[in-house]
Amino acid sequence: MQTVLRALSSSPFKDYRVWWSLSDSKYAGTAVFMKKFEPKKVSFNLDRTSSKHDADGRVIIVEFESFLLLNTYAPNNGWKEEENSFQRRRKWDKRMLEFVQQVDKPLIWCGDLNVSHDEIDVSHPNFFSDAKLNGYIPPNKEPYGPSSLMSIL
Repeated sequence: MQTVLRALSSSPFKDYRVWWSLSDSKYAGTAVFMKKFEPKKVSFNLDRTSSKHDADGRVIIVEFESFLLLNTYAPNNGWKEEENSFQRRRKWDKRMLEFVQQVDKPLIWCGDLNVSHDEIDVSHPNFFSDAKLNGYIPPNKEPYGPSSLMSIL
């Protein structure tokens, strides 16, 4: 952590305001760097009502007068269909869909959505398809999940 703090206090980062949210176990997290604009509010969970961080550090919402900036790190689907990761991801997708549907101003959504719907979305599509590797397995390619969220935006 000290290395990160030192890096953020020197060029080019020293001129930026930084908000970050780390997972409780420090394996994941999100960050927002802002240089020129002052947000109305910054939240670290989808309910936007408490200051409590999402336990996995997967969400930062920066609210401005005329829009929201949503930065997420979506959980992946895991490596095998029988893993619990698929259920975790379905739960995440449902929460995101509910959040997006209730947003009352324009939304800019960025971050790692952990989805690869088409061949262009992966570096070596044949390798990933043949190996059935995470990121390019059937649940990511089917017409539901993260890509269906994008259709409502």
